[in-house]
Amino acid sequence: MGGIFSGSLSLIADALHNFSDAASLVIAYGARRIARRPADTSMTFGYVRAEIVAALINYTTLTIVGLYLLYEAVMRFIQPEPIEGWTVVVVAGIALVVDIVTAMLTYAMSKSSMNIRAAFLHNVADALGSVGVIIAGTLILLYEWTWIDPAITLLIAGYILWQAFSEIGGSIRVLMLGTPVDVDIDRVVEDLRSVEGVVGVHHVHVWALDEGHNAFEAHLVVDSSSLLEMSRLKSRARSLLQERHGIGHSTMEIETPGHSCDDEAKVIGHEVGSTPSAAG
Repeated sequence: MGGIFSGSLSLIADALHNFSDAASLVIAYGARRIARRPADTSMTFGYVRAEIVAALINYTTLTIVGLYLLYEAVMRFIQPEPIEGWTVVVVAGIALVVDIVTAMLTYAMSKSSMNIRAAFLHNVADALGSVGVIIAGTLILLYEWTWIDPAITLLIAGYILWQAFSEIGGSIRVLMLGTPVDVDIDRVVEDLRSVEGVVGVHHVHVWALDEGHNAFEAHLVVDSSSLLEMSRLKSRARSLLQERHGIGHSTMEIETPGHSCDDEAKVIGHEVGSTPSAAG
C-alpha cells in the first residue's frame, strides 16, 4: 500500500520480496514439520527431503519475483511517475527493522538446513532491499531524482536473481540424486579398490539422502568365496567410506570373479534400461 500511494516501484519491489519472504517462512516451517516424520511403507527413506523441496519452491518464487521486477523497472524508465519521498523512507524504514529481526531469528538454523537457509536469504535480501529503498527515497527528497527509484529496483531484482540462481542448484542436485559436491567419486572408487580382497568395483552410485547424510551403493568383486571373509571385507569397506568420505549409509553387492557382471559393466552408474537397487 505504501508503494502504491507513494508511486515508488522500488517500495513495491521491497513489498513483493517481503511477501515472498513471509510465504517462504510458512513453507519452511511446514516442510520442517513434515521432514520429522519417520519412514513408513510409502516413504522408506523418510520425509527428510521435504525441506529440499521447500527450498526449491522458495528459490523458484524468488526467480519469478526478480524477473517481474526487472520488467517493471524497465517500464518505469520508459514511463516515469511522480514519487512521494517521505512515504518511501518511512515505510521502508519500518520494513528494514522487521527484516533485521526476522533474519536474526533464522540465522542460527540456516547454517545446517538448506530449507531454513533459503528463508534466511530471503530476509537478508529484504533488508538490503529496504536499505536501497531508503536511499532512493532520500535522494528523491533531496534532489528529486525520480530515476533512482527504478534504478534501485533493478539492483534489487539483480540481487534477487543472483541469490536464487546461486542457491537453487544445490536443491536440484539433491533431488536429481546428484553426487554430493563434497564427495570425490573417483577417489571413492580408488579407495575401495585398495581394500585388501577387492579385485573390482562397478555400478557405483553416490547420492545425498538429505543435506547431512550421504548414501552409497556398488558391486564389489572379491577374491574370496568365504562368507565370513566377505562379511569382514564389507565391514572394512563401510568403515573406509565413513571415515574418508563421510558416507554413512552404504549398500554393497558382493560378487566373485566367476559370478560377476560382464566385463563391460560400467564403473560409475548402471547400464541404460537397468535400475539401481537402492537409489531412491
